[in-house]
Formats: sequence, structure tokens, C-alpha cells
Amino acid sequence: MAQKTTLWEVPDHLWHRMSRILDVKDPRKHKGRPRKDQRRILDGIIFKIRTGCGWNLIPKVYGSDTTIYRALSRWIKLGVWQVLWNVLVEESPELARVEWKNEIQDDPVLKNEPPSSP
Repeated sequence: MAQKTTLWEVPDHLWHRMSRILDVKDPRKHKGRPRKDQRRILDGIIFKIRTGCGWNLIPKVYGSDTTIYRALSRWIKLGVWQVLWNVLVEESPELARVEWKNEIQDDPVLKNEPPSSP
């Protein structure tokens, strides 16, 4: 059995799984601006949750803090965030000890997660 790793950024094999989830649950729109790199955004969310830093302290390599915030907010509202989080925990079990809702506590909108659908 392969040893589980500490995740700070999503590795290729895991991104392959997660991108398929996002393609189904949060498909790209055919109109409007092209989306930012969702993998980088997810890496930024992982950074935020792991460090507990403020949104504006997320390194710019992950993108704009506003873009990262909006993506997480959209994923929570769509019920996709819990699915993504479960995949992250499966890959990196130490994340199970992290209460991600506590790490986004500076935002009442994000804390009020709707129930996720199976």
C-alpha cells in the first residue's frame, strides 16, 4: 500500500479525479470570461485551510484571493466542496483532523454550508 502524503498542492493523479468531479458538478459555461485555473484555486484553498491565514495573505501564485474565495463559495453552494474535501481526506488522512469550516470562519456566508447531495 502506498504511503499517504501530506498535501499542500494537488498532485497530478489526484487532480485527474477532482477535475472530473468539477466537470460534472460545476461545468464550464460557454459564455462569459474563461475560468481561472481551478487546480491553482484548489491549491490556494488548501493553503488557506492548512495555514489559517487571512484570505488576503494567500500567496498570489494561487491566484487572486477574491477569485479563490468566490470559487470556494460557489463550490459550497453547489455541494461540490464536500465531495472535493472527502477526496482530499482520502488522499491525505491527516486532513480529517482539520475542521475546514473553522478555517473559513471569517466568512459567515461560507460557514453556512447547505447540505450536500450524495
